[in-house]
Amino acid sequence: MKHTLLISFILMSVIGIAQKNNTLGPSIGDSGLLYEDSSISISYNKANCYPKIGFDQEVLILTFQNVSDQDIKLSWHSILYYNGVCKSCDYPDEYTFQLELVANTIQTGNCDDFDQRLVVFSKFIDTGYKGKAQLTNIGIENLKIEQ
Repeated sequence: MKHTLLISFILMSVIGIAQKNNTLGPSIGDSGLLYEDSSISISYNKANCYPKIGFDQEVLILTFQNVSDQDIKLSWHSILYYNGVCKSCDYPDEYTFQLELVANTIQTGNCDDFDQRLVVFSKFIDTGYKGKAQLTNIGIENLKIEQ
């Protein structure tokens, strides 16, 4: 009986862990495509930023490319998971962004101008910082494209 309970407990633990991991989706790579259609492409690249003030950090630099011959206006809600927990899901106002793109242009974030529409914090890489928060998944929800 003890062995049956022990085996049951181990199996339930493994199944519980597997279910939690499956809900996170794939891990974030060095680069990736978040969205693409006939008018827009949204991608990211990882980069390390070394600000003059504050902690060194890894970020995702977002690139929005308007591949159409018309100006477009975008709005979206960023979905950001840190350590497997969605930190932006309950805050649509704070994590909803807008961006205007002229026809056939590209807008890309950078480390110097930390525009939250174009740069997403991933993790601290500074040896002086002991926190463990790390971006584990990213998504775009409620994307609206107006031409």
